[in-house]
Amino acid sequence: MRMISTDLGVACAWCGELFTKRRPNMVYCKKECCNAATNKKLIEKYHKEKARKKNKDRKCSVCQANLSRYNSDEVCHACQVKESELQKIKLLKELGFEYILEE
Repeated sequence: MRMISTDLGVACAWCGELFTKRRPNMVYCKKECCNAATNKKLIEKYHKEKARKKNKDRKCSVCQANLSRYNSDEVCHACQVKESELQKIKLLKELGFEYILEE
């Protein structure tokens, strides 16, 4: 949710009501809106974690391999290692070193 600012004030990120900020970091007009938004975020996080633990068809976003229920990332370990190696090779090339691939 985004805040919309007008000459009349700022729109609440939860209910959309216009209000005047009392602090620079205010996003919600009332404590109830803040609590409702926080509760929604907590519930979404809870259900996401619950689905991860039940391992409901979670796939690696790179290679589409099944992810372990213990892996909280969106990428499998093999793809993380590959990406790390590619970054290492790129950095070595930028520094002017030759990198010999081990196979």
